[in-house]
Amino acid sequence: MKINIKLVQGKSEMTVEGQNAKEIIDSLDDIQTIIEKISGMSSMGVPVVTTSTSQGSNQFLNVSASELMSQTKPRNISDKIILMVYYLWQTGTQTVHANDMASIFKQVLEPPAKNWGVMLNNLVTKGFLTTAAKKDNIRAWSITRTGMDHVEKNLLKKDAEK
Repeated sequence: MKINIKLVQGKSEMTVEGQNAKEIIDSLDDIQTIIEKISGMSSMGVPVVTTSTSQGSNQFLNVSASELMSQTKPRNISDKIILMVYYLWQTGTQTVHANDMASIFKQVLEPPAKNWGVMLNNLVTKGFLTTAAKKDNIRAWSITRTGMDHVEKNLLKKDAEK
């Protein structure tokens, strides 16, 4: 299969030729929409977390976990945990286990939870996390859309209003 793609920045020219050209153009349009939304959030003062698209080479571009925790100032342990799960998700870690949480809390100089499993399961009950396939043979969790919305609407928005 041969695909020809020509992109020119000056005067915004784009040409895609070959099999699946429509799908490629639709994907590029989706990417542009996402970039526009991220740019809008950034201009409102929301800390924008950006990742690359290839697994294993993800980079956190704008703020560290410590800066994000400091900027948002979550008030309770549940909000701290979901914020850090969100951060890890944004940086390419799609599932977390208790060891990941202990490590990130140590990194941001926050006291650890007494029982990570109980705390993470409480967030499952709230709908913020879901149980995931075991990671390294240890029980794991991943963030849900509800959890992402909570972080974006309540924690990051609160930071943007300051």
